[in-house]
Amino acid sequence: MYVIHSARAEQESRLIRTQTLEQIHEEFTNYLTIVHTIITDSKIKLEKQIEIDNLKLFEQQQQTEKQLNIIKDEYDKLMKKYHEEKQKFEIQLGELNHNLLQVSESLSNANQTVDIQQEKYEKQINSLENELESRTKKHEMQLLALTENLATVRSELRITNEKLSNVHQIKSEKSDMEARLVVNQDERRVLLERSLASESKNEKLIFENNQLTKKNTDLESALQEIAREYQVLQIQTNKLNQRRWLNDDDINACMKCNQTFSVTQRKHHCRNCGNIFCDSCSSKTAIVAASSKKPQRVCDQCYKDLTS
Repeated sequence: MYVIHSARAEQESRLIRTQTLEQIHEEFTNYLTIVHTIITDSKIKLEKQIEIDNLKLFEQQQQTEKQLNIIKDEYDKLMKKYHEEKQKFEIQLGELNHNLLQVSESLSNANQTVDIQQEKYEKQINSLENELESRTKKHEMQLLALTENLATVRSELRITNEKLSNVHQIKSEKSDMEARLVVNQDERRVLLERSLASESKNEKLIFENNQLTKKNTDLESALQEIAREYQVLQIQTNKLNQRRWLNDDDINACMKCNQTFSVTQRKHHCRNCGNIFCDSCSSKTAIVAASSKKPQRVCDQCYKDLTS
């Protein structure tokens, strides 16, 4: 009788244990299902956020490339205009210098001709004056001969007056040449002023070119910073994609302290690396993903990595 009663008690104890284990297994299965659903939703949200961030980065990159193309086109137009204006002013300056040299040569030749003729006429005048003086002296002694040669002397004086008139005409021509020289000098001064204005405009174009170069450098720096942020996001994405949630059936002991799991010592997944730990080795919490603001259970090593 006592043996039967003991057997029944043992059978009832086994039945209670079996029911308890089944209930624990069912609760654990439900818990795993909920955890898997949460992880799947978090993964989908994270993938959507990463896709949105990638689209935003791609749009920013396209806008930056458009701005760079616009700046390059403006720079090319300004440089083309600058070279064209420079060539025009160089051609005009060359022509003016050539004309000025021709005028200077003509004026120099005219001055030389005037000086030669003036010297010639002065010599002739001196000779005539000497001749007139000698004839005047001879007139006192040879009044009759002078009277006879008076007509000849008058004709010579008339010729001399004509030569003097020619000298005055040459002097007036010299004055006209000097006036032309003054006009040419004024034109040269105007051309120099235009050249200075062109140089000022050239300096403005150079300053604008420097400003565009600076803007181009700033845009390149911003583009490089965007590229670096994009690489960091890609690295984070790759790390998230490389994480694997370990199966409970594959792990029988804590992956840190090697403590065997049991009914009282339950398994806990690290929400960051996916490995399985005991309660004491995964008691800390930290924010795992950027899309989730609520702290999650993590292992000690991931807690150090996430909070450092």
